[in-house]
Amino acid sequence: MKFIMLILAATIDVLGLVCFFISMTGLLAPVAQVFSMILDFVGLILIGGWILLSGGAIPGKIASRLLSRVGLAFLVESIPLLGDISPSWTLAVLSTPD
Repeated sequence: MKFIMLILAATIDVLGLVCFFISMTGLLAPVAQVFSMILDFVGLILIGGWILLSGGAIPGKIASRLLSRVGLAFLVESIPLLGDISPSWTLAVLSTPD
């Protein structure tokens, strides 16, 4: 399952990078920014939900670390240009224990 989530995270990050390049051209910048925001929420729901649910019954300290990892990825992705070029969803999946 982690491999599937890794592919999904990499796809979301690559699409974010495409949005970055489209927004730099200026032609479809507003459309690219809106699509980038939609990608951020999709990543939060799918990848964040998977990280939180994959741990099963997790103790409080581990749960807070997982939540901070997902929150950090979403925070970085929410910054307009930094979130587009940063592979934070992929890093969040890679840093999740098996």
